[in-house]
Amino acid sequence: MQLKDYNKFPTELPILVEDELFFYPFMISPIFLDKESDIEAVNQAMAENSLLFVTTTKPGHEEKREFDDIFEVGVVGSIMRKVDLNDGRVKVLFQGLAKAKIVEKPQSSDTVLRATIDIVNNDSYQSIKIDALTGLLREKIRQLSHLTSTIPSDLIKTIEESTEPHRIADLISSMINLD
Repeated sequence: MQLKDYNKFPTELPILVEDELFFYPFMISPIFLDKESDIEAVNQAMAENSLLFVTTTKPGHEEKREFDDIFEVGVVGSIMRKVDLNDGRVKVLFQGLAKAKIVEKPQSSDTVLRATIDIVNNDSYQSIKIDALTGLLREKIRQLSHLTSTIPSDLIKTIEESTEPHRIADLISSMINLD
């Protein structure tokens, strides 16, 4: 599904806080949950329209689930599948759909973080300048891929074939280790 198949934005959504992974709009990834608040966020999303806002904790705030502990930007996506595991954890298959941000936090707090979420629209750009920059990025990524085996060939192919500069930037940033 695509985001246009869902409700209009801004809208209120449950928030899933991830301590280790950062998600991009095009990603499909499993998420393993053991915190009750995260599991309840998924349950609320499944009871509504399967949309969920996923964001990460700020450095040094891992394991915390308050608004001051998380970034206000993240990804709106859908829960494709949910499986209860024997050890009490929950596994969800999450598909990122669009970059988004928290625009309004509720006054009352619940066990599950919820907020009004809006989509981050990509600004317009000068196509000549962006075409030159994306061409340069593609060239540098090709060169880097010859120097290291850590860049999957299918990712290089996707970058080569993509015509969307924002997607190219997301693809490249998804493979860079920022530690």
